[in-house]
Amino acid sequence: QRSVFFPEKLLTLKDIFYAYKSTFEESRLFQKMSNRKNFKSLFKINGLDVSAILMNEWSSIYLGVQQQSKLQAIASSKFFNILPDGQKVITYGEFFAANRATYYLTKQVKPETQFITIQHAMNAKNKMFTYNHKNDFNFEGNSYGKEFSPYPDYFLVQGNQYKRILEEFYEDNRISIIGSLKPLNSLIKKDSKVNNRRLLLAPSIGDEYKIIFSFIKNWSYLDDWEIICTPHPTIDIKKIKEYQTKESIDLNIKYVSDCSTYELLKTANILMTSSSTIALEAAIFNTRSVRVYKLGSLPQFDKDDRIPSFYSQEDFRKWFQAEDLDNFKVNYFDEIIEDYFFKNDSKAGNRLWENISKIT
Repeated sequence: QRSVFFPEKLLTLKDIFYAYKSTFEESRLFQKMSNRKNFKSLFKINGLDVSAILMNEWSSIYLGVQQQSKLQAIASSKFFNILPDGQKVITYGEFFAANRATYYLTKQVKPETQFITIQHAMNAKNKMFTYNHKNDFNFEGNSYGKEFSPYPDYFLVQGNQYKRILEEFYEDNRISIIGSLKPLNSLIKKDSKVNNRRLLLAPSIGDEYKIIFSFIKNWSYLDDWEIICTPHPTIDIKKIKEYQTKESIDLNIKYVSDCSTYELLKTANILMTSSSTIALEAAIFNTRSVRVYKLGSLPQFDKDDRIPSFYSQEDFRKWFQAEDLDNFKVNYFDEIIEDYFFKNDSKAGNRLWENISKIT
């Protein structure tokens, strides 16, 4: 039996007042600085002025995000101040900006506290919160959280793909590979295909279904294909159906919500998605996957030639028709699995606790 405690119960009205008052003062200072040319000139990437974008993003944190981050950090530090020093904290906090205040304040009261973070999703260089610069951190000395950014003490990653990225800015001796905690091993056996031409659409959150539909609508080539849509659980299928009726009425799509996407993957010829992690997980089921994006958008995932990506409907259709998808075989499914998930053996949980037990 595990005890549950909500650190937020330790917050006082004084703490809440401080969080909002200090954020208001910082917001005013930022507005003052944002009018200065020398401040705006700092926001350049490869010589390109991106100040309008980044400064707008910066100013948005004062609308609630920063207050929440401060209050969580204060609550956490108060909670660990009650406990003996040297606690091991398992977290999904990673390098998210909102969690760095918690790392910092907790270590101010209990410096021996160790934050062990677990990779919570697919991380990439294109995700700003999962890719940092080496000079952001100092792993020696007493400048933790002052001159340099706070960070988790140890990082347990899913596979070699993010380990390679992490090593660019984080100490190698703090990284361990454990694999994915998702229990996919029990589903790995691929069923016999019910239909030799089954296209599985797996839109993630937001309006991804609109992007996917735009690539396949008004295309007679798919007339003899079975098209199944299994959207993210948080998306309202009714909303997707209404959109399809108006914008892509020619598509004959079967919508499935009472069956796991993983189960459907076992019988699909190809998976079509945009930003979903399922494009990588499809390799576990020996199913080919493809990503499609809206022209001009920046993909969350780094380019991986093993998973074709398209911005153009024309390029996608040429590729689709040229591939022998009925009898498609590749030799790099195992490579993708090892790269992103290490070992799909249902033993990631064991490796998790083994690594934690080694930390002193």
